[in-house]
Amino acid sequence: MKIKGSWLKVMGLAVSLPSTIFGLAWGMMELVKMNVFSKPVGFSIFLLIIAYTFYMMIYYARNKKD
Repeated sequence: MKIKGSWLKVMGLAVSLPSTIFGLAWGMMELVKMNVFSKPVGFSIFLLIIAYTFYMMIYYARNKKD
């Protein structure tokens, strides 16, 4: 059974999503504690990265070239 490359990318992003959320939340929390970012900016960056990950999952799933 051969799996298309685009589906491997989607599965890779889906499997790494929980650790991405955890690591990103921890990193943003530490940066907010060190006053590198304010809370709203840190939260916005967190949401943007998670939203971009979901976008890439959808993009790779819909990509039919592979």
